[in-house]
Amino acid sequence: MENKSAQASRSVQPMRISDTFAIKQGLMGFAALWIFVYHIWQLIFGSVPVLGRIESIVKYIGFAGVDVFFFLSGGGLVFSIQKGTVWSFYKRRLERILIPYLIIAIFYALYQRWSVGLFFARISGVYFYTKSMYGFLWYVPAILTLYLLFPAYYALFSRSRRKSLFLFIMLAVWLALSILLKNTMREDLYGFTNRVPIFLIGVYCGQKMKDGDDILPRWSPIASTGMLLLGIFLAYLTNVMKVELLFPVSNAAFPNMLLTLGFAFLIPWFTKRLIRREVPLLMKFFCFFGTISLSFYFTQELLYYVYRDVIGLNHPLLDNLALILLITGASLLLSKISDWLLQLFKRLSPSKPTVS
Repeated sequence: MENKSAQASRSVQPMRISDTFAIKQGLMGFAALWIFVYHIWQLIFGSVPVLGRIESIVKYIGFAGVDVFFFLSGGGLVFSIQKGTVWSFYKRRLERILIPYLIIAIFYALYQRWSVGLFFARISGVYFYTKSMYGFLWYVPAILTLYLLFPAYYALFSRSRRKSLFLFIMLAVWLALSILLKNTMREDLYGFTNRVPIFLIGVYCGQKMKDGDDILPRWSPIASTGMLLLGIFLAYLTNVMKVELLFPVSNAAFPNMLLTLGFAFLIPWFTKRLIRREVPLLMKFFCFFGTISLSFYFTQELLYYVYRDVIGLNHPLLDNLALILLITGASLLLSKISDWLLQLFKRLSPSKPTVS
């Protein structure tokens, strides 16, 4: 009887923002696979009327997976910034990203025959800001830019008395600048700046968790469902019908924000409220890809180019299977090598003298 009452009390506990971040690794795996579908997946059901249409839409809006990473990163930084100095914050962020980034950059340079100047322009972010954001793994210079600016932003945000109003003002400023700079800013850069809002929303959610004020209203599942459906509709308009919403690359703005928030808050509600249990096998599957998500992103396009050039794309189903196995194996290897190098550098770096 006591067990039943305990289970009943747990079942009526309110949903929290922390429920989303509790499955962060699984969401990262889901996002990583969705990005794989966008970049690599060869359409299988093209000749099947309804199924083929659904498959193509899922593929072409798959770049919304990047927004999931921006959202989760924003929330995680709120807790990371508390651990030591600003410089240690930067060090942790850089060493986690730069080692695998530089390794894969060398392979790109060798395969695509970059010049030395082009190599340094691309890995430094100079090419990103002066030529095209899509020159080489654009996510890295984009997220590092946000990491660089985050301590200053958070210093202001954390001191504001009404953080929701602060966020609203920042989003309004972003929207105004996005419209005003439409004929001034390089169009491809909107692919980055249009992800700033979801990052800031992630920071806001992280702060709500830190303050212990992250209980979601009862109607949040309805709102999340509405955002998801509206996001799918807007993604269809912008990706398939090529409608521009206010400014360039708007398919990476409003649709992606809505898709990200819809998925991020519906998935934990679905598991806790609708089916009332976890799905361990499925969660392990997504969590596995979550642990290698960065390496999985780094390796997929290069290995796709190699596979396409050497073997060719002849059988969509077999190509998809071969590519995901190849990229997963390479991602595991890159993660292991990166971890080993990081530990090696830490052992070789001089330790700080202790004060007697």
